[in-house]
Amino acid sequence: MRPQRALEEEKRKLDLTIERRVQASISEIQIKARQEADETARLRVAEKDQTIESMSRTIQKLKRKAEHGSQQSQGEVLELEELLCGRFPADSIEPVGKGELGADVIQQVNGAIGQSAGIILWETKLGN
Repeated sequence: MRPQRALEEEKRKLDLTIERRVQASISEIQIKARQEADETARLRVAEKDQTIESMSRTIQKLKRKAEHGSQQSQGEVLELEELLCGRFPADSIEPVGKGELGADVIQQVNGAIGQSAGIILWETKLGN
């Protein structure tokens, strides 16, 4: 009976050793998997941050370009007003308010005795 118990004891020890090794391997694999998942997530976040930064730069660039175009457009409207006032001193030349739909300048054409003869709407377009 002793040899049988010794054999069973050895078998139990061997099973326990195998179980410990398996658990150690599983723990290592889990740690490695977590590290890989963390690295993947970190790379995704870094990529998204880079995309956001790139988009922010593009937005700023487009804002500056739009602002420059708006200033250029306002300058063209002023030039048009000055030109019309010089050519048609008897007429009433009025700019249309910024942001309003429609023409940029309204010219009220006056007849020889100062009567209103009609209205001309002027709009300028930017050429790119």
